[in-house]
Amino acid sequence: MNKILFGFLFIAPILFFQKTYAQNFEEGYIVTIKNDTLRGFIREKEYGGTSFVIRFKKRIADHDPFLFKPSQITSYYLKQFGETYISRVVDLDVKPSRFGELENNGAPKFVRDTVFLKMLVKGKAGLYVYEDKTSKVHYFLQTERDEIKELIRVKFINIVTGALSENDIYREQLKQYLSACNQKYSNISYNESELEKVIVGYNDCVGSKSVFVQQDYRPKAIPYVFIGGSSAKGAFGGDDNYVNVSDIKFTSPISPIVGAGIEMVPAKASKHLSEALEFLWTKYSFSGQTAVVNSAQKTASYAYSAGGLSISVKYSFNGKVKPYFKLGLSGMFISEQKNKMFYSSDIAGQNFSGPITTFSKTSFGYFAGFGVLFNRFFAEVRYGSTQISSTSNNAVYYTTSLNLIAGYRLKKL
Repeated sequence: MNKILFGFLFIAPILFFQKTYAQNFEEGYIVTIKNDTLRGFIREKEYGGTSFVIRFKKRIADHDPFLFKPSQITSYYLKQFGETYISRVVDLDVKPSRFGELENNGAPKFVRDTVFLKMLVKGKAGLYVYEDKTSKVHYFLQTERDEIKELIRVKFINIVTGALSENDIYREQLKQYLSACNQKYSNISYNESELEKVIVGYNDCVGSKSVFVQQDYRPKAIPYVFIGGSSAKGAFGGDDNYVNVSDIKFTSPISPIVGAGIEMVPAKASKHLSEALEFLWTKYSFSGQTAVVNSAQKTASYAYSAGGLSISVKYSFNGKVKPYFKLGLSGMFISEQKNKMFYSSDIAGQNFSGPITTFSKTSFGYFAGFGVLFNRFFAEVRYGSTQISSTSNNAVYYTTSLNLIAGYRLKKL
């Protein structure tokens, strides 16, 4: 029953917030063809690749977003990622790049189109990128003397040999458009990293500063602290040194939780996922007893402190208030253990007390949580389960807990 309840409590909010927030509107602005700047929230990349249309809201709570095609605005900007997209009319090479669709000649095939290009590098020479509906990546170059031109690479099947071939026209284009500097381009690969180095090298050569438009997407370590309270239940399983106490249901009063952690804020490719490493400490004091049956009753208690580490994966939704879900594993060191039981009966010789068993100094478990983040503050509800094994027999102590946590990030993202 508890597992079913937990599953419902965990899955239901996921479905609700996925429906509400999965639209992934991000803070930013658009610049209209009249050069007006409209600030609000933007949804892009609905079907993968570069956006072919964007949705814009002035307020995140608005239900009906405005649709903008590249021909209707000059640019848009996404604040969270520092990305700028510009609208341009370009000659786009639409020659297939997927293996099963390759043609048998290396000539490009151009169509005139208006698209959003993502800025990569600015300077006297600039680099842009566009990904079409087929996932083909197109790089574009612009210098102070020339309009934006696509750097062309055509994949094709050699009609004579039947082998996969490439027509690397872009190397000659680099030589032509960047002729002000004597650089060699014969070994330059057609990828973002290599082309960025070429553009930066050219800008350095002509005395121009290169500006990387997009943010550094390397994961960032964000430290945080938290406090909270835990309501827990426990039960023994297996054998013990005296009579069986598995029929006793243990409860604990609200126990304190304090901790600190480091969250690794993700790269753009996985912008909703992050990982965290936490240290936390808590202290439990469990007790329980059975009902009186045939003038006999069992009472028991188990108290301990626990401190240790946990690792978790978190999925966050966008918005000013960011809901998130979390799954993790924990390993704890157990100290200050005290467990005892008392058995009383009217039958002579059946009254005794003593420790239940000797338990390990470590425990392991899992947890799942739901929370919200606003600026640097966050609040979280966390459900967890752990077990502590005996060092002398087969006894195991199982706990389930419901934790309420409030925390603060020590560093701004």
